[in-house]
Amino acid sequence: RGTHDVELEEHQRFTQGTQIGEDALRRAGIVRLEEFVSSATEDGLVRMLRKQALVLSHFNGPHLGASWGAKCDLRKRKTTQGVRDFPPEIIAVIEAMKRVPELKDWSPNEANVIKYVRTQGHVLKAHVDDRQLSKGPIVTLSLLGNCTMVYRRERRGATDKCSAADLPSVLEAELPRRTLQIMSGLARYNYTHEIPNENLHDEVRYSITFRYSPLTKL
Repeated sequence: RGTHDVELEEHQRFTQGTQIGEDALRRAGIVRLEEFVSSATEDGLVRMLRKQALVLSHFNGPHLGASWGAKCDLRKRKTTQGVRDFPPEIIAVIEAMKRVPELKDWSPNEANVIKYVRTQGHVLKAHVDDRQLSKGPIVTLSLLGNCTMVYRRERRGATDKCSAADLPSVLEAELPRRTLQIMSGLARYNYTHEIPNENLHDEVRYSITFRYSPLTKL
């Protein structure tokens, strides 16, 4: 068998479980759109990302990263216009997102890439994206590698909301490569999300995360 056949079998095996708990994930505010980009588009995005000067960061866990667009200063609690514009490949993804019903009234002004290397111990630690500086959903495109994201109920006062929606305290979302994940509602504000190292199912994975963060008025 060729390499393509092996990769296809692995992808099919991985995606077989993505429908498990789909109803609960949607009620929590998690939408996953598999094969959101083509393999050719993925190849172009990965080539572009490999040319970026990715920097080692330990924010929310060790990883390599870079960003474009608006810059959120979590310590000073303000958002300013960044100095790096979106590259054409990122703009094309944003244009494609405009055709998604859940995103029709939302347009991101910042994006960041994370490169995870499993054997280097990279992880995404449990956290909630800033609830004040970033508005609306958090949208992430998975590239090159598969992973499983874990959601855990986090906020006090969230129990009643989650119980009313008949949601468990822990949710898992399989994210095959080329999948666009939209995180809103309870998942966005009342659950932490994380990717433990053992949930990186391939040696290398890239993620591009999009947010809308209004610029701070001077």
